[in-house]
Amino acid sequence: MTKIFVLGYPGDMGGANTECWHTVKLWRKFGLDVHFIPTWGYDPVWREKLDAIGCTTHRVDPGKLEDVPGIEGSATIGFCNSEFILSGPKLRSLGCKMIWVNCMTFMFDYERRFFEEHGPADAMIYQSEFQRSEIEPQLAASGYEASSGHLIRGAFDYEEWRFDPQGHEAGSPFVVGRAARPDLD
Repeated sequence: MTKIFVLGYPGDMGGANTECWHTVKLWRKFGLDVHFIPTWGYDPVWREKLDAIGCTTHRVDPGKLEDVPGIEGSATIGFCNSEFILSGPKLRSLGCKMIWVNCMTFMFDYERRFFEEHGPADAMIYQSEFQRSEIEPQLAASGYEASSGHLIRGAFDYEEWRFDPQGHEAGSPFVVGRAARPDLD
């Protein structure tokens, strides 16, 4: 069975945290063995949800990744989590494949520094062609090859969102939006 290690933890807020949850649920439906290494602590409620779908949580300091059973040589993934990138040298020393899901249309300084100093991730995941077109040129200087980039639209479980249309008066504004970080570039 394929084993995947996620550095980080899902949560109720934020694109990366919710995308992580929906993606992991999909992986579990297909039988992947998913392990989590929380990077900023963990919420017991989320631990219970992950346990319920068959995931494993390893409570270990990111600096002690070698203590995680089975991580050596495995696929590791970070959903827009700076601790994943900062743990990159350790992951590479353990022979891990690094899969990076940047949830933005720009790169943070810590990403740029890591890729410049240590080379690109083994695989980059993009949610849209627009995102890909914005990020790939920035990776070129680090030795990135487009063949390691993959367009995988974020998983979304409709069962978690109740369909509850609200009344709307004719002629009044109808607004749809999403709270997100601004693109500083």
